[in-house]
Amino acid sequence: MYPAVMRSLRFAELSPLSAGCHVARSFYHPGHSSGRHDHDFAEAMWVEMGAVAHDSGRSVRLLTPGDIVLVRPRHQHDIRGAEGSIGVIVNVAFPATALAALERRYACRALWGDGPEPQVRRLDPEDLASLGRWIERLRSGPDDALARDAFLATLIDRLRPRQPELWRNAPAWLAAAMSRCSEPPLMAEGLSALVRLTRKSREHISRTIRASTGLSAVELLTELRLRWAERQLALTDLPVAEVALGCGIGRARLHRLFVARHGRGPRDYRISCRGAVG
Repeated sequence: MYPAVMRSLRFAELSPLSAGCHVARSFYHPGHSSGRHDHDFAEAMWVEMGAVAHDSGRSVRLLTPGDIVLVRPRHQHDIRGAEGSIGVIVNVAFPATALAALERRYACRALWGDGPEPQVRRLDPEDLASLGRWIERLRSGPDDALARDAFLATLIDRLRPRQPELWRNAPAWLAAAMSRCSEPPLMAEGLSALVRLTRKSREHISRTIRASTGLSAVELLTELRLRWAERQLALTDLPVAEVALGCGIGRARLHRLFVARHGRGPRDYRISCRGAVG
């Protein structure tokens, strides 16, 4: 039950401040509660380890690593320790005017959520790692508004919808391995790397890939390799032979795949990408 009196937190009373933000890492044990509160500032908080219960007064949700809560002024909530777990959360509090300025400039207010309660979104492992690095920059880097706004712009950008991963419907054990195999050097190993990482048989991996993606293992790995090769040809000066080696496709086969997909070989594909920007 909420206490009879709700606390109202004020940004001017937070300490210490760094880069125009208040950054804190908190540990929630079972039975521990922040107490029902609202505040005059905006806040982003996410779970690093364990689990906590987030109570908005309208709904209660168990938060686990990767869940992020986006809070606007006047939102009410309470964070409580979850039974059987110690939750570690990171909070970044900052003036609401900083968030409003970025939202006006980029017309992206909906990304933070504009409902009557804080919005809860999900971060992938890459996003979570990136935010962890930003926390250290806010604590130890330049103590100015630029650092804060750079953090906020990065966070808002990561809240935007992205092209869904090919393995988005795969079970966690396969999704984690696919993420690691989407870049060299594991990409070049292909199915052998998946077998080693998951400790499951080729047959089981292939069946699971087919069931969760609609593609065969060969089709999925080929698509990953082609996407990586396209990025390298468009954005780097790596020789075509090194691109082929990095993704695990022979140069002759890479040429055939590019012709089938783009109507031109890798070298002409690179020239077309660079010609498009002058």
